[in-house]
Amino acid sequence: MHIAIYLSLNMNIDDNEKFCSLLKRADILWRKFKDKEALDYAQQAAMLDNDNVFALFILARTQWSLEDYASALLNFEAILRNNGRCTSCYSISGRSLYSVKTDANYYIADCLYHLFRDKDALPFISEHLKMRGRGVKSDVSKQKVLELYKVLVYSRRPQGNVPKEEDYASPKQRESISKRIDGLIADRDYNKLVRYLKHVLKRFPGDYFIKLQLSEYLPKIGDKKGALQYAEEAYGQASEDALVVFDYADALWLNDSREEALHYFQEMLDMGIDYIAYSEHGEGLRYAKRLIRTATWCVSEIEKELKALQK
Repeated sequence: MHIAIYLSLNMNIDDNEKFCSLLKRADILWRKFKDKEALDYAQQAAMLDNDNVFALFILARTQWSLEDYASALLNFEAILRNNGRCTSCYSISGRSLYSVKTDANYYIADCLYHLFRDKDALPFISEHLKMRGRGVKSDVSKQKVLELYKVLVYSRRPQGNVPKEEDYASPKQRESISKRIDGLIADRDYNKLVRYLKHVLKRFPGDYFIKLQLSEYLPKIGDKKGALQYAEEAYGQASEDALVVFDYADALWLNDSREEALHYFQEMLDMGIDYIAYSEHGEGLRYAKRLIRTATWCVSEIEKELKALQK
C-alpha cells in the first residue's frame, strides 16, 4: 500500500520525525506479517497524534489483521468522520486522503461482517465500489472486494448473532480435524469416525460442520434417527447455509418424513442459484448447479414415492 502521512503543526520537528519513523516501522512490519510488533509502533504513533487520518488507518488496519474487529471498526469510522485538514505533509510515497477513506469503507464492511452485522456492512462496501468506479485508487484487490460484496448482498445471517469463539475450532485446529476425518473416511472405519466426530463436537459445540458430518455418516452405522437429530441441530444454527438445508431435508427423507423433506428441499431450491453460489457458504456456480440438480432429483423421487403410497 502507498501511504502519504499528513502531520499536524502542533508537533515540533523532533516529534514529527519520531511520528514518521513510528508509522514507517508499523507499515513495514505489517507487510512482513508481524502484526503484534506493528501494533506497538502504530499505537505509539497514534499517541503522538490521535487525530491523524493516516496514523489511524495504519493502527486500524493492524487491529483488523489481528482480528480485533471491534477496535478496528472504531478507528476506521473515525477516519470517515475526519475531514483530514492538515497543514504540513510528509510523504512516505504518495497516497491521497480519498484513497485511504475509500479503503476505510472496505475495512469497515469487513469488520461489520465479522461482527455479524451484514446489513450494516452493505452500504460501506457499496460506497467503496462507487469510489473505485470514480477512479479513486485502492490497495485492496477488486476480486477480494467483489467476493465480500456478493456475500453481503446474499447474506441471510441473523443480525448481531456473534458466536462464542471457544465453541469453534481455530483454522489450525480445523485443518488438523479435517485431516483426521479424511483419513478415517478413506479407511471406511465409520464407527471410529462417528466416535471421533462426537468427541470433537463435545470440545467445539458450536461447530455445525461437525454436526453435518455426523448426519452424513451415522446412517452408515445404522443410526438414522441420530442423523436426523444432528441435521436438525445444524439447521437450527445455520439455516442460511444451503448445504445445511439440503442435509436436513435428506435426513428427513431417510426417516420417512417425505412431506417435510419436500418442504426443506424446496426451501433450499428457493434460495436461488446466485445465493447458493455466492453467499458466505457458497463455493461458486459449479457447486450451486450440482446442489440444485441433486435437490431437484430428490424432489422428483420423493414425489414418486408419495404417489406410490397413495395407490
